[in-house]
Order: sequence, then C-alpha cells, then structure tokens
Amino acid sequence: MEDILKFFGVMVALVSAGMFAYGGVTLIQAMQRRLERKHLPGLHPDELDAFRLQVEEGDQMRLRLAELEERVDFAERLLARHEETGSLPKPPE
Repeated sequence: MEDILKFFGVMVALVSAGMFAYGGVTLIQAMQRRLERKHLPGLHPDELDAFRLQVEEGDQMRLRLAELEERVDFAERLLARHEETGSLPKPPE
C-alpha cells in the first residue's frame, strides 16, 4: 500500500509540474503578444505580416545595393588601371 501511495505522490508531482510549466509558457506567450500589440497599436495581424514582408524586402535590397557598390568599385579600379597603363587586362579564360 505504501508503494502505491509513493507512486501516486510522484505522479501527482509530475503532473503538477507539467501543468505549472505549461501555464507559465502560455502566460509568457500571452504577455509577448500583448507587448507586440502595445508597440504597434492599431495594426491588424495581416498588416503586421505585410509590414514584416516589406522590412525583409528592404533588407534584401540593401544587400543587393552593397553588392552593386562593390562591382562599381571594381569597375572603377579597372578603368583607373587602364588609364595608368593604357590597356585593360585580358579577361581570364
């Protein structure tokens, strides 16, 4: 009988700990959603998703712009070298 009570006590403790953890996670998620709504008042979730998509597209455009700047710098160096030596280097084959 004592073993059954110990087993039952351990099971109650495990279930209680699981419920406490689940409740804590749920509470934290609810608080996070509430904070997100506070920072961006009046935005519908669909509008928020569209805004996030625009931010991602802006980040991609910045990366492309940085790559294009590097290419322009390279072309300028080639042209400067051409002006110094009088000929452009041969492209690799």
